[in-house]
Amino acid sequence: MTADARLAPLAARQHGAFTVAQAGAAGFSRAQIEHRVRMGTWTRLARGVLGIAGLPPTWRRSAIVPLLARPAAVLAERSAGQVHELVDAPLLRPSIAVPAGSSTRVPGAGIVHRWTIDPTEVTTKDGLRVTSVARTVADLAGVLPRSRIAPTVDTAIHGRGATPVGIDLAIASSSHLTAAERDAVLAATAAWQGIRPGSPGEVRLLRQLAEWGIPDPVKQVPIVDGAGETVARADVGWPAARFGLEYDTDDHHGPRRWASDEARHRAIAATGWAILHVAGRDLLPSADLRRRVERHLGRRTA
Repeated sequence: MTADARLAPLAARQHGAFTVAQAGAAGFSRAQIEHRVRMGTWTRLARGVLGIAGLPPTWRRSAIVPLLARPAAVLAERSAGQVHELVDAPLLRPSIAVPAGSSTRVPGAGIVHRWTIDPTEVTTKDGLRVTSVARTVADLAGVLPRSRIAPTVDTAIHGRGATPVGIDLAIASSSHLTAAERDAVLAATAAWQGIRPGSPGEVRLLRQLAEWGIPDPVKQVPIVDGAGETVARADVGWPAARFGLEYDTDDHHGPRRWASDEARHRAIAATGWAILHVAGRDLLPSADLRRRVERHLGRRTA
């Protein structure tokens, strides 16, 4: 196998970049490396880092340069958020983190943080060494507008495999955050406690109820019949008022579920409970959900 054949798959995995040491390990001599650079076959991306010439510039190629130049570095903050698709920030000079006490002079990097990051908070995605989803959410709290923190938490939990506990642990280890930044993330994850990861609508509903000053409901509240049997569970509810809300999606309440839903509704009605079904449109400012909930709770608790 030729040196080119040995280097090619490695360069492909690394977005067209590789180190001088990797080229040497593939079988290229120092003279051959210098010849490739002079001929324009390879280009210098940073000290000790080369790239295949002629490839279109991409943010991933830019992101891997400091990681190759400094093996202890990881993509962090906005750049990590881009990798995990939590934010849209394809920086050509990426944000990275290096171990506390080390130099911040990193070729190809934009913002360089000296942070202590536990090995469990580091992963690899798309060939890039990057902070975990949970740690990335924590770090983004220091740079995102406050209004973006809750949606970022929701995306991380609903679509990126993070958990409320994992994010809370990452917050605990992120000493660079202010108390206000920590509290904003913790408040966002608190809404997910007891909620299925696949139910971001329920979380948005809970946050909206809190903003309206509605008394905190019970999550996944059991609805019990006269024999003490649980006939259903409401997404959220107020047992004293025998009133609950369910957030409906097409997946869980589409035409194929109508027959079973109807039987369930009859069983719920027989217990004296009332269930109000909520969809995404009910959380729009123009909707009257707040008035309906307040009226229903007021009538039943009077």
